[in-house]
Amino acid sequence: MPMISLQLPKKTKKELEADCGCAPMPEDQPKYGYGTRLEFDTEIYDKIPGIALLNVGDEVMIVGKAKVIEKRIIERQEGKDATRSLELQVTDIEIQGDPASEMAGAFAKAVEKKAT
Repeated sequence: MPMISLQLPKKTKKELEADCGCAPMPEDQPKYGYGTRLEFDTEIYDKIPGIALLNVGDEVMIVGKAKVIEKRIIERQEGKDATRSLELQVTDIEIQGDPASEMAGAFAKAVEKKAT
């Protein structure tokens, strides 16, 4: 399956005003939706080999396994579009350094070392 961008479409000032009844600036819009970030606390951070080699701005590939724990479809009487959501619990994860980057070799070595 090809990768799908999770970047949100930009709303116009008029759409933003309709959403919140205020006058937000279009440049203040989030680039990605709520719930699309992963944050690893110390305990998990220390489990993932090579993660300490990553720097802000680096790109990585994430391979994971998750379990669907909740699915919601809400239909409203007023005839508005239904809202849909799916909640996943990530149970296993692998993070791979970008093979094109200079740090890929060091990342691979750290992963290898952690595995032994």
